[in-house]
Amino acid sequence: MGGWTMRKFALICLMAALFIQPVICFGEETETKEEKQVTNTEEVKAFFDKFVGKWQFEEMYNDQPVISTVEFRRVLDDKFLEGKLVSKSKDEGKVVIEKKIYFNHNEFVNKIIFLSLESDGWIRQYIGDYEDNTVKLQGGSPQGMDFFTWKLVSDDEMAKSYYKPSTKFPDWDKPDKTYTVKRIK
Repeated sequence: MGGWTMRKFALICLMAALFIQPVICFGEETETKEEKQVTNTEEVKAFFDKFVGKWQFEEMYNDQPVISTVEFRRVLDDKFLEGKLVSKSKDEGKVVIEKKIYFNHNEFVNKIIFLSLESDGWIRQYIGDYEDNTVKLQGGSPQGMDFFTWKLVSDDEMAKSYYKPSTKFPDWDKPDKTYTVKRIK
C-alpha cells in the first residue's frame, strides 16, 4: 500500500463507516421525519451494554468447525462497543481467524454501524437497524448483500444468525444458520 499502514487504513474505513455511509443512506430516505420510527439512543446504548463481557459459540468458518470467543467492551467515551473475536479450529485449537469488531448507533440516520477488521485482510462494513433486542445488519459482498443478526435472548445468551447472500432482503424470521452464543464471563 505504499506508505499506508494497516492502522491508517482501518482508521479511514472507520471514518467512512461513520461519516460517508450515513450520508449516502440518509440521502436515500423516503420517509418524512414524522413517519420515521426513531430509535432512542439510550435504549440502544443499554442494549449494547448487555454485550459487555466474554462470550463463546461454535460456528463454521470456511467449512471448518470452529470455537469462537468474543470479548466486548465499551471504548471512546462509551460511544462504541468494541469486540475482539478469535476463532480456533475445533479439532486442533489453532487460531483460524481474528477480528476486531465495532458497533455504533449513528443518531443522525438512526442506523447501527458495524465494522469488522479481519486478520485475513478483509474489512467489512455493515449498516442496519435495532428493534426488539435485535440488530439486523446488511453489507456488500461479491454474491450481492450479506445479512446477519445479533439477538439478545437473555442476559447470558445471544443468537447470531446468518442469511444467504442475496440481492434482496431476507425473511428475517427464517435464517439459514443460527448459532447460540453463551456468556462465559
